[in-house]
Amino acid sequence: MGEYFASNFTSSSEEKIILGAKTCDLESLRILDSVYANGDFKDPFYIEERGNIILISSDCTRAQDTCFCSLLDLTPYPKEGFDLNLSLVEGGFVLEVGSEKGKKIVEENKELMEEAGEEQLSQREKRRQDVLNEVKEINKDFDSERSFREVIKDSFNSPVWEEAVEKCVDCGGCNHICPTCRCFLLFDEKGKKGFSRTSLWDACLYTGFARVAAGANPRIKLSQRFANRLLCKFGFFPENLGLDACTGCGRCISVCIGKIDMREVVRDLRVKV
Repeated sequence: MGEYFASNFTSSSEEKIILGAKTCDLESLRILDSVYANGDFKDPFYIEERGNIILISSDCTRAQDTCFCSLLDLTPYPKEGFDLNLSLVEGGFVLEVGSEKGKKIVEENKELMEEAGEEQLSQREKRRQDVLNEVKEINKDFDSERSFREVIKDSFNSPVWEEAVEKCVDCGGCNHICPTCRCFLLFDEKGKKGFSRTSLWDACLYTGFARVAAGANPRIKLSQRFANRLLCKFGFFPENLGLDACTGCGRCISVCIGKIDMREVVRDLRVKV
């Protein structure tokens, strides 16, 4: 069997600050927590590094054409999951405390702050509503009473998947830029002192992802792999963990070489499923 050590992992007890995280980023961490920290299996490496992070989030000040958080009942400003949150207002920021860790930071630096007034809080709410309205306007053609989860759940055999992948080049960019895609494989390598085991990010869009012994592959077609990716996010994941594994960040749309828009695929599914 051999003895294994994590040669590619360096643990550190030093705290790290993530500054400027958005709602979609915080939501992705909640999704990853459900896999690596709060489930039956707990990853000690993930838990240690996660505990050493100070999360300072911020409101979105504008929306990209690819943003669709509102379609998933999220907002372009954080409501939870942060230690501190920054909201831009005239002359500075409204700082909101979201955890004991954040409260401690504020208490240690009170001389740099003052109580937020009604005018500043009013500005914050207006700016938040303006950006939310902007996101909703961008996505008005994709909005529906039927959720992504409901539409995609029973859609595996829909002809829409074949149409959707006509422009797909199978690059896996949508997998690797996604903040919630978490699939990996383990690679063992023999060295002078034993074996090292390395986690390598994998992508369900790759041909070999589902391949098993003797080369059999239940998802040999690109359309099947494309469908599986969204079924994982809006079918398998919520069935097992109660969460959609998507945050509406739109990064998969931005990175796609073939200009495939997930919102358009779901819209077509609503019509043809």
